Amino acid sequence: MKGTPRARYSVARQPNVSSAGSGVASRVSIPVTRAIVRAIVNGHLAGVPCHPMKGFYIAIPESIPGVPDNLLNPRATWKDPAAYDACAKALIQKFIDNFRQFKVSDAIRTAGPTIE
Repeated sequence: MKGTPRARYSVARQPNVSSAGSGVASRVSIPVTRAIVRAIVNGHLAGVPCHPMKGFYIAIPESIPGVPDNLLNPRATWKDPAAYDACAKALIQKFIDNFRQFKVSDAIRTAGPTIE
């Protein structure tokens, strides 16, 4: 749509929810949520260095002004990285299983999450 702001990168989860180190979702403060949304809407993430989110084809910004860096990578917020990996793998498998019902080209199918 013309005139609609577009984010260059996807935020890996809802901007106001974090696993906060335990794998249990909790609210991120309103100021941090606003900083994330403001950066997306204002295009401040264009050109920001990013790293890939394993298995999901999502680029995670290395930093966003006003946002603690540890909140930007879901894996880094879990106390047990192996538990995060297991949950992420299970979620990816759910995406794969659910997507089988759709008749799409291989190019579209292979652009989705993958178990590495």
